[in-house]
Amino acid sequence: IIALQEGVPGPCHCKQLCLDTADQGCRSWKWRQDQRDGADVRVCFTMGEALAVDADCTEGDWYSGTTGPRVTAMTPTAVTRNTPFSVAVAGLGFPTDTTVSLGLSPTSATRQRIKVVDAALTTLETACAEAPVATGVAGIRCTGSVCSPSPTLATGNLVRFDGIQIASGATGGQF
Repeated sequence: IIALQEGVPGPCHCKQLCLDTADQGCRSWKWRQDQRDGADVRVCFTMGEALAVDADCTEGDWYSGTTGPRVTAMTPTAVTRNTPFSVAVAGLGFPTDTTVSLGLSPTSATRQRIKVVDAALTTLETACAEAPVATGVAGIRCTGSVCSPSPTLATGNLVRFDGIQIASGATGGQF
């Protein structure tokens, strides 16, 4: 347990407290409304890695969940054309074999994917999933919205994809 805080209005507020303390290691949370000496007490527990909670579930008087996947950084921010590079996505709450076995994640670590698209072709109306892979990008293939390859490294905090390359004749400057 990272912290126990009373007076938290509800489960959504408890989850937000966990997100706000993710830098201190919060990855899961539990909230409960209880009666103590005739008074209504609402308690939030922020915790590290989940051991046995159902994702965003209700069990009796307890509500529990995880932070869910959150991206905090991505590298590289610039690449040299015609030179293979790796894309690393850092964050928290990425799926792992453990989170899948506990029922906290609907997918496994190796099913995560990325897609490199031309930023000029992606607007608020056009989601990245609908945009084609940018012209001149090698190392990523997509059929519809399903892309490959799978990550070469996948943990709860980092996913890395290797062997991506942007050709010198590729159009677009931001991806």
